[in-house]
This record gives sequence, structure tokens and C-alpha cells, in this order.
Amino acid sequence: MPASDPSAWVVHKFGGSSVADAECFKRVANILETLPPGRLGVVLSACRGVTDALLGLVSRAEAQDDSWRGELDGIRARHDTIAEALLSDSARQLYMAGFDRDRHDIEGILHTIKLTRSAATSVRDLIAGYGEIGSETGTSNGTRRNCSLRPSSSSDPGRQGTSSRRSIGLTFTIGPRVTSRN
Repeated sequence: MPASDPSAWVVHKFGGSSVADAECFKRVANILETLPPGRLGVVLSACRGVTDALLGLVSRAEAQDDSWRGELDGIRARHDTIAEALLSDSARQLYMAGFDRDRHDIEGILHTIKLTRSAATSVRDLIAGYGEIGSETGTSNGTRRNCSLRPSSSSDPGRQGTSSRRSIGLTFTIGPRVTSRN
């Protein structure tokens, strides 16, 4: 449904099944590339199952079960596979470096949960939030959008939007296309 006000935003939200793997990300990008010009916001959920997996890590840490470490390795491997399929080697390295910084934070939080054997609701929400994929907004300046998948970075001068916070996931950017692997 086209907006009657040209300054109005049209927001598309894609759930976890829509961004479950690299092929799903490509389908989302194709949908976005076919939209008419206008102000567009895109919100992406965590990849299917990642939020539940992260909450499972919290439960394991509360039970003093160190298997959470291996499961966190699995989440990392899944995101690396997606990044490998969609990003250039240099963009993938940048993305995975950010992922590893977030992973370090998650490990610290889970270690604290293990020591205290308890996680407050706000801590569970914090861990679950790492699974959410950063959302970007942008405008097309009246031209056809080029949608690309790339890591979110606050120092990226090419960004045309803002992220709510750095989180584990790939970010859609509406703007110049970046090289991606086919």
C-alpha cells in the first residue's frame, strides 16, 4: 500500500524465518530492491532459532552447565556461514570481528550468571537482544534503491541510517551496493 504522504516512512519487518540463512537474506534483498522509491525502514529479526538458542545458553549457565560454550560456537559458525555466502572477504572479516567482540561480552555475562546461578529478566533480555539483527533506515533520494548486506558499523561513512545498537547479525543498508559473494 503506497503512502499518500511522500515524506511518510514505509516499514517492512522480516521475521526469523525470513532471515534464516543466506538464501533467505537474498530473497529479502530482492523484495526490497523491487519496491518503489520512497522512505523505507527495514527491521530484521534474529535468524530463526537464534533467540531461543541464546536464552538456552542463559539456562545452561544458571545450571552451571558449561555446554553453553559449544552452543555459542555453533551460533558463531552459523553466522559465519551466512556472512561467507553474502559478503566479500574483507567485509566478512569486519563483520566476524564485531561478532567476536559481542561474543566476548556474552561470555562475560554468561560467566557471571554461572557464578550467581541466576539471571534477572533484564539480563535474559540483554542476551536475547544480541540475536536481533541491527535495523537500518535510509532514503533512496528519488532513485532506485540498491540493497546490500553488510556488517553494521558506527564508523561506516556510507551508512544512511542508524542502528539501535551493535548486535549479532547482518544489516541491510539502503544505499550504495557493496560487493557480495554469489
